[in-house]
Amino acid sequence: MQREITHSCGHIERHAIYSEFAADGDRQARQVARRKCTPCYKAGKAAKAAADRALLDGVDLPTLIGSEKQVNWAATIRTERLAVLHRANPTALTSFVAIVEAKWWIDNRTADLRKMSFPA
Repeated sequence: MQREITHSCGHIERHAIYSEFAADGDRQARQVARRKCTPCYKAGKAAKAAADRALLDGVDLPTLIGSEKQVNWAATIRTERLAVLHRANPTALTSFVAIVEAKWWIDNRTADLRKMSFPA
């Protein structure tokens, strides 16, 4: 069933809410309403990515090695992770910038680089 839901950002979007019981549908609608609408979510994500790239603007990042799909995904991960690391400890970037294998960035996408003593 399609429902119009007002999101936390104030925008209204239509969502498909399926449930066997009315109470479950209402609960699911409340959960969706707590999130931002799709355009606001995407805009926030793009703004964060731009801020991360700007923060690392002076850092010379080598080209990643891997398949085209791996390189595209790993480039996003690397930028995000290095920006977090740079905010915490700008001098710790040098050892991680040298990692050029896209697979390493994908495999360690959830790792806390601040706690790693050296790259694997």
